[in-house]
Amino acid sequence: MSSSDKNKFWQLVRGVCILAVILIHCPNGAGESISSFNFNSWLIIRRAINFPVAIFIFLSGYFVNIQRVESNCKLFFKRRIKRLLIPYFIWSILANLILISRGLGQGQPYPNWFILLVLFLLGKASVPLYYIVVLLQLTLLTPLLIRIIKKKGRLDKIMWYITPVYLLLIYILNISYRMISLYATVFAAWFLFYYFGLNVKLEQDKWFAAAHKYGRAKYIIFALALSVMEAYVLMCITGVRFSLSQVTFSNFLYVFIIILYLLKILAEPKINYDSKMNRLIVSFGDYSYGIFYLHIFVLDIVKRFITISILPLNTLLIWFATSIFTYLIIMFSNKLLKNSETGQAVLEAIAFD
Repeated sequence: MSSSDKNKFWQLVRGVCILAVILIHCPNGAGESISSFNFNSWLIIRRAINFPVAIFIFLSGYFVNIQRVESNCKLFFKRRIKRLLIPYFIWSILANLILISRGLGQGQPYPNWFILLVLFLLGKASVPLYYIVVLLQLTLLTPLLIRIIKKKGRLDKIMWYITPVYLLLIYILNISYRMISLYATVFAAWFLFYYFGLNVKLEQDKWFAAAHKYGRAKYIIFALALSVMEAYVLMCITGVRFSLSQVTFSNFLYVFIIILYLLKILAEPKINYDSKMNRLIVSFGDYSYGIFYLHIFVLDIVKRFITISILPLNTLLIWFATSIFTYLIIMFSNKLLKNSETGQAVLEAIAFD
């Protein structure tokens, strides 16, 4: 596959992932009775689309510029952290301002500023922002992880156990105390996929061979079935919320096999990037970072206008409208601002570039 096609392929993957993120955040059947069709159909759909965060984390590791990290670590940190922190800071402030205005509008007193600071630091000002907090943690570990992988020693093998051991701890705590907070904000929850991405970048032949062997649709279907079964077991033991989580053993197995399948496709290209649908999804991938920040605010507005209570019709309508309006806002922002130096700086600051 040519370099251009590789870029399009991964942008296609990003596009699918960001559309899945929007769908996850749309109104759904999670609040319905657990015996209802709406709840059970959503649980299955949710487990099927529980792949985006792990794949985004994998891609963050896969696209690390290894030479830059090794030759100028400070420059790597400066660029990566700047790229993450500035948009995060801006969108967190916006989210907190909205929280404050809503509280005051309902006659509530001014909020506790310490709580707002905690929300900012933990990525809880808006639903998806914890992802940036995780990436910042993983970014700081990157130079050390590259050295560990290249040495191929015992420590390299130990790294693969960090996430499974952490998951085991989360299961124990969830079973003992029901739902615990912030478990997905700790780097260990997603470490496996970042480390996997770095490994694929550094040892491509090894992982493409594994992808050819294990990256098969039948294994994906099996892992998905296992994930759905685990969801029902977890629901009985820990309640609904954890049963829908992306951070579970079977779901991580599911995503791991999906990534192997993607690597297999990458090695054996069969995609027509000129089709209208693929071009559109690639465009969503190009704007995925901005969509990640913006969609939750657009979604909040769209929900006020689409009030149909029929599931899953309202979910699909809200998902479609949110996806399109978010995309159009970023596209037109680029058309208006990208040709000036100041405009380009604004686009970079809000992650619309």
